Amino acid sequence: MYRIKGFVNVPNKAMRLVLQGVGDRFDSFYDRPWQLNEFRQTCLVLIGRALEAEKIRATIEAWRSLIPYTLIFNQSHK
Repeated sequence: MYRIKGFVNVPNKAMRLVLQGVGDRFDSFYDRPWQLNEFRQTCLVLIGRALEAEKIRATIEAWRSLIPYTLIFNQSHK
């Protein structure tokens, strides 16, 4: 995986968690409260080469009961 970026809906937290990473470096921080008109859902974008989508999906699926999510894969073709 080259990069991960997105927002995490942390249960019982009024603010959204920003998650981003490049290579083996990851950072997370709360940036602002969720807006009333926003859908509170975790949404992550993963960019990389030869991503094992099913393995990643299965790992994150274990979180589903705690954190609803949307996952977007971008496979590099270079």
